Amino acid sequence: MRPTHHPLPPDNWQPPDTGKPPPDHDRQQQPPAAGKPTAPGIPLPNLTPVPWREYYSVTVLVVALLAAAFAAFKTLLVWQSFGLAGALVFAGLHLPMALFGALFAAAMVYRHPGMALLGVATSVLNALLI
Repeated sequence: MRPTHHPLPPDNWQPPDTGKPPPDHDRQQQPPAAGKPTAPGIPLPNLTPVPWREYYSVTVLVVALLAAAFAAFKTLLVWQSFGLAGALVFAGLHLPMALFGALFAAAMVYRHPGMALLGVATSVLNALLI
């Protein structure tokens, strides 16, 4: 039995005329040139790459330095309040570990950024534990 409806149109088939031009799906739209406004008064955004690794390195170094300074400041406050024996009891190994973590983060930030983050975390945690 022969079907009455064919799934494919005949070779001479033309789409109906709607009055609109056919869409250009083949052509890719080109963005306007950089610096030229897309609309009056609206410039294109700056599409230069952001140096995220440099921002990360600077942030790690600043946080490590702040953690070491905070640990030293807290140890100094404890020393003023309770004397040397009190500072040794309260700070214990937290001050040397905070300073070592900051130094480790500064040494590793450009070679191994993930390990530098571990050093910063150690430094911050030990500074808070004093």
